[in-house]
Amino acid sequence: MQSKLAVYTHPLPLELVIQIQMLISHGLISLENLAFSLTNLNYWAAFITHLPTLLFDVFIYWIVLYMLLLELPSINKRLLSPVPFHHQQKIILIAQRVKMALFGFIKAQILVAICIFTVASLAFFLLKMPFPFILALLLVILDVIPFLDSIILLGPWAIYNVVTGEYFFAIALIILTVLLFLIRRMIEPKIIGDQIGLSSLSTLISMFIGFKIFGFIGILIGPLLIVIIITLVNPPPSKNLPPTEE
Repeated sequence: MQSKLAVYTHPLPLELVIQIQMLISHGLISLENLAFSLTNLNYWAAFITHLPTLLFDVFIYWIVLYMLLLELPSINKRLLSPVPFHHQQKIILIAQRVKMALFGFIKAQILVAICIFTVASLAFFLLKMPFPFILALLLVILDVIPFLDSIILLGPWAIYNVVTGEYFFAIALIILTVLLFLIRRMIEPKIIGDQIGLSSLSTLISMFIGFKIFGFIGILIGPLLIVIIITLVNPPPSKNLPPTEE
């Protein structure tokens, strides 16, 4: 398998091949340790001893979660009972919009990941690279890192191809880097904005400010805060709210 891997990974940069081989070596060592632990009688004795406790904990957890979901409407009603009726409606509306924005953000990220995976897979397939789908999946994972993206892999790879004289591959990798950058920086705000109800510009600015203030999680917090602010500033039409109690 290692000899076949050496043949398949021959066009790849040497540093990347070394990292792949180290990853495989660490994985084999982990599998070996796992196999030894599975043959240890003490391990199975301890596992069987704690199995009833584990099953009981899991059972209690799901029962409590189920009962909590059943009681959730009444809990929300009790929490909102001290709040005036009109403000209750606004809180409920904000919660609904935040929920929609959160699911829309996750859906948008999935759509962007699919776009990046499709473009990268097609590019690697046309370049006749080994394991094109695995490389495309690696780019999707790297692209999650904000403001770094897949250039972490494609940039050094293109430089390596320039040094080795493979200018065609270098140009192709540069074009792929630019395409993925445009998808992430231009298409992503549009998709997220459509999903959570914001414009592309406001989505991009909120994601950037959120990242600067809160870090990686700020990419999600920024648009959600904008949704909450817009909901507070622009109250819902009165015809959509129940009449206030006298």
